[in-house]
Amino acid sequence: MQAKRRTKHPNNATPLPLPFALRLRGPMAVDVREEDIVNIKQQRVFQIEASRQDVSQRANAWAAKCDFILETQSENQLSFTRGSHWHALYTFDVRKLPTKVSIALSGTSPVGADCTFKVGSFFSISTPGDPKRVSEQFDLLIAYLKGALQ
Repeated sequence: MQAKRRTKHPNNATPLPLPFALRLRGPMAVDVREEDIVNIKQQRVFQIEASRQDVSQRANAWAAKCDFILETQSENQLSFTRGSHWHALYTFDVRKLPTKVSIALSGTSPVGADCTFKVGSFFSISTPGDPKRVSEQFDLLIAYLKGALQ
């Protein structure tokens, strides 16, 4: 019995280590580069002239307006989620991709806020405008937290 011969992909591409053991092979294979996969992380640290309770209420108002779901809430930490990997299969709208927002609060009036926006899915291809759209969403969050929007 002979051992199977391994053949290289026609364009000699090395498959990326994708999740769920997803590897595209064969004559219809698509060469997906790591930089093409949507994976955006933005972080900002700033001060808010308000109490922690006001900041929490403002964050919840922002979440309701922007279709985020409260994942966890404690005295010092809030986290929200939105989107799903299933949406990533058929959309180029970064707002429908899996997104996690974390807000860490510290101090008292002014309250220090350390916010992180993470957007990513292995099932979506990045477009040049994605980081800008995420930044605009981040600006909206900050406006809500500072009380400029309600």
